[in-house]
Amino acid sequence: MQNSLSNHGQVFRVFNEDFVRDNLRFIVDDEQTINSFAILGEDNTKLEEEIEKHEVELGSEEDKSGLLGEFHGAEEKFKGAQKDHGDKSSELEGKLRDKANKAGTGIKHNKTFGDANYNVPKIKADISTVTKDTYSQLSDEQVVKFHYLLREEPKSEIPESSTFNLQYSAIDSKTKELIEKRFRHLIPFRNC
Repeated sequence: MQNSLSNHGQVFRVFNEDFVRDNLRFIVDDEQTINSFAILGEDNTKLEEEIEKHEVELGSEEDKSGLLGEFHGAEEKFKGAQKDHGDKSSELEGKLRDKANKAGTGIKHNKTFGDANYNVPKIKADISTVTKDTYSQLSDEQVVKFHYLLREEPKSEIPESSTFNLQYSAIDSKTKELIEKRFRHLIPFRNC
């Protein structure tokens, strides 16, 4: 049987006491966990220490430590900011809708301006116009002038004038005579 041990072809490795203490701590100390290792030798301990260092730096989401904890915190802040932005956008849309359309106070219902189709896209276009660098605010005089132009008031009737008499029947008969005269030469006379 001893002869067969030398002929089996398997490689045996023997760990000395120092290697076991440094790399296989779980055998010496029951409190240690079994850590896998792919490299045998001194470098394994150094790699393990470096991995532990990086794991501490990486941290965890559960206890909000390290880089993972920071990432989780930043992600929560981002979600909160997104929600706040959505809420503020909805609030702004509501205010724009009220300013454009609300009965009694909306621009749509202001008879001075008279745009029955005033809506949120139109108010956004107006806001865009007045926020440009090239926009100049109207003076008080211009505002009064434009309000005056916008007023729809019935005008007084134009009185009949004796100096301005068109004599429609005379114009009508003269026009008819001229048109028929011109067309008689163009259209040949037919016998019916």
